[in-house]
Amino acid sequence: METVIGQQVAKVRKFRGWTQRELADFAGVSHSLLTKVESGHVPASQAFVAACARALRVRVEELTGQPYRGDTAAGDRADAGVAGLRAVLWEHDPVDPDGAGRPLAELRPVLAGVERLRRAARYVEMVEALPGLIRELLAATTTTSGFAREQVFGALAGAYSAAQTATRFLGYADVAALCVERMFWAAHRSGDPLWRAVATEKRGHLQLLAGAYDAGLRATAAALEELAGEDRPAALAVAGTLHLRAGILAARAARADRARAELGAAAEYADRLPSGEPEDWYGLAFGTPNVLIHQVAAEVELGEGARAVALAARLGDPTGRIEASRVGHHYIDLARGQMLHGDRNAALEALQAARRAAPQKTRHDPMVRETLDVLVRARRVPEELREFATWVGYPPLESPR
Repeated sequence: METVIGQQVAKVRKFRGWTQRELADFAGVSHSLLTKVESGHVPASQAFVAACARALRVRVEELTGQPYRGDTAAGDRADAGVAGLRAVLWEHDPVDPDGAGRPLAELRPVLAGVERLRRAARYVEMVEALPGLIRELLAATTTTSGFAREQVFGALAGAYSAAQTATRFLGYADVAALCVERMFWAAHRSGDPLWRAVATEKRGHLQLLAGAYDAGLRATAAALEELAGEDRPAALAVAGTLHLRAGILAARAARADRARAELGAAAEYADRLPSGEPEDWYGLAFGTPNVLIHQVAAEVELGEGARAVALAARLGDPTGRIEASRVGHHYIDLARGQMLHGDRNAALEALQAARRAAPQKTRHDPMVRETLDVLVRARRVPEELREFATWVGYPPLESPR
């Protein structure tokens, strides 16, 4: 059987010469939880992984096994695409003005196409399309001036934002971090404070991975203060999204009251928009369904499986009401919530729903593999579970259990 997070935590812990109780103390997690995760009886949460990685002084990916190269043809293709993106991120500056190609008016449809891929959670195609677009936008910054140049930088911030999303979900956290820094660089040159706020929100995703919850909460609070008094729909959507990010940061830090307060504030912003349905502002899908999805996710992070399942029932199936990437994320969270709730059949159903909505995201998410591992260990393996495991890239299952 493949190395799952619990096994990898145990491996690194033993290399450090620590007992389970010592790691539990250093990481700030319960000894009981650590023993259950290491033995494969309970799936590791993202907060658990971040805490152990920080205590063991290793990257989160060393514990999750990401990126999942070689498990599937898609994994190999993603790795090749990210290599091309990494190269253009390091080229960055200075840019050869002789490389300037199409004007911004012709590049906007290309960026819109990348955004469509993002909404559909087609991350492999995104990392293949982005290097050429970023090169052209960088070159355009050297051949324009004034307001036109600021617009190019805004488009470039959008391209880096898309690159961060794709690389983060594919498991390349180091590349995603570089994308965020490039995004800040472009956002500060765009003349648009909303791009700077969106960059803060994108950095918050990486702070979640690293367990830097306090830093993320401080940054989102500062960004929200800068947007105070703004009532344009785009500003309301950006501010609401910042509250969503703060809510998940607080939930991951086990601050239930703060998490629910932040998500309540996000709901108020959604109510202030012209329509409660999600729109796409600055690459952000914000609206009432997305708030409900984050409320489910927060309860899962807080370990409140029953509350998560109840909120999900209130939401219903969000397919068609919000972008596929968020639908997939919701069902991955719901599968974890169903596991906490003790319903393994419903957990598998949620994983299948995630696969239908966003197959690339589902295949590359470490929480899917953690949930799957517990399902495989805890019961006989029906054909449906066996097929899903094979599709994800899980090793062949030798015999029914």
